[in-house]
Amino acid sequence: MPQKKQNIKKKLLTRDRTISILSSDGLIRASITKNTDSVSQAQKRHALDYISASLLARQISAASLCASFLKGEERIIIEIQGSGPIKYIYSEALSIGEVRGFVELRKKLDTENINSFRDAVGIGLFKLCRIVYNKNIPVEGIIPIQKGDIASDLAHYFNQSEQIPSAVSLDVKLSDEGDITQSAGILIQAMPGADIDLLKEIASGIGAEGFSLCSLFAKDYSAEDVLNIVLPFDFSVTRNIQTDFFCRCSLENFKSKLIALGAQEIQDMKDKKQNELVCRYCNEKYYLSDNDFTELLSHLQVTSN
Repeated sequence: MPQKKQNIKKKLLTRDRTISILSSDGLIRASITKNTDSVSQAQKRHALDYISASLLARQISAASLCASFLKGEERIIIEIQGSGPIKYIYSEALSIGEVRGFVELRKKLDTENINSFRDAVGIGLFKLCRIVYNKNIPVEGIIPIQKGDIASDLAHYFNQSEQIPSAVSLDVKLSDEGDITQSAGILIQAMPGADIDLLKEIASGIGAEGFSLCSLFAKDYSAEDVLNIVLPFDFSVTRNIQTDFFCRCSLENFKSKLIALGAQEIQDMKDKKQNELVCRYCNEKYYLSDNDFTELLSHLQVTSN
């Protein structure tokens, strides 16, 4: 095979991707995500230290895994609110493969004295929200942070709040400089009638010392290759989607929300030259021109008459 075609094939195989499967007996479902490029972009966009980046990467993986069982543009939002130096972690994933997220710090991290999830986040809440078709309001579940890491808390959430026996592994590798070099996650769930001992066996395998999803992906295995290594049964792929860091923010969206501030506050922004708008989800910056301010003020004047 010519070198160019080999390179294209390799890029397709190693591209960020989320795959869902169903066991041949229909009793176990699973999803796996490899999202290195997506979470690396999140780290760069938000200029995150290695601890914040590592936690956000895991939480974005968790959202992608859960969203893979939804349909269309349904989406999952996972939020962690803590009492520690990291105040808030937000991740969102659409069923079609879009992901985004951010971290909010209570204070600058003293990375030398943070050795665990608990040190970074403290005590707090884990919240999972589904935004699905035919539901007027999101479907939400909240639990106290229990286990001290995102993978264990996600498994605990499903086991306790939704009575779905689940096994989860979330993995991130970093360079010596603190940049994300690999990121991946896997979620396995037992349906009614499944052999729970089999799920426990799988959970033991992916939780074993030395097991690393990132190490497998670093060998250029595809997501389906890794599933074949991890799962001791035959399965069929139900979904295979590309995963990308993507935010739907735009200047027009910002302008539509600014209307709610009212004419006086918008005029104050114009007078003080406060024209920079920053998306909290992706850190993209937009700038209002004089014409934008005039358009907003004219719209408010018309609607007030």
